[in-house]
Amino acid sequence: MDEKRRKRVEEQIRHEVSDLILKREVKDPRVDSFLSITRVEVARDGSHAKLFVSTFQEGDALDKGVAGLNQSASMIQAGVS
Repeated sequence: MDEKRRKRVEEQIRHEVSDLILKREVKDPRVDSFLSITRVEVARDGSHAKLFVSTFQEGDALDKGVAGLNQSASMIQAGVS
């Protein structure tokens, strides 16, 4: 995948996953609207993507949110496709 296309795909994935979170379509209670997708990196061959997240909540909210996203990965993949 060329660099320009990969950047467009990364931005589209970031937008779609953010929408799923904001619309509360991710049902895991650990994933709330305070969790933000800050960046996405797609592999050169397009086989996988790495999402970078942040939150402004204190404590272990980020770890719980990431665990919730990992648990909901198959639903997110189906929602983005």
